[in-house]
Amino acid sequence: MRTAATIVKAPTLRWPFVLILSLVTLGLFEDAWLLWQSRWAKKVDPQSRATMFLIGGLLLFLIGGVFTELSDFKRLAGWVEFAGLILSQVGNFSVKGTIEKHYKVSLSGMMTIFFSAIYFQYHFDRLAKKD
Repeated sequence: MRTAATIVKAPTLRWPFVLILSLVTLGLFEDAWLLWQSRWAKKVDPQSRATMFLIGGLLLFLIGGVFTELSDFKRLAGWVEFAGLILSQVGNFSVKGTIEKHYKVSLSGMMTIFFSAIYFQYHFDRLAKKD
């Protein structure tokens, strides 16, 4: 049983709201919300580096997009974006691991890959109802 000292309030938006905002903003809100969730992971586990991986992944995506527009770097753009994807997934799985450890649950790896922020928020909503 968790004590009052170990309880860190999880992000509180309802998952359908996260889904709708993510669709309306073409995924930008989902990226921002995932960073917010990674900050929660850092509070729960001070050794979590999820935020660092997610920011690194986003930066590599942006750099890859710039490289796509520069004729000298077009061949490199795909590799830079792929590296961003890998870093982002490492961040996603870091948040997943923190949720699993903190709440003593098991989350799906495939759902984490494809729906990370929305999937995590679904579980935050569900687990908040239990507490």
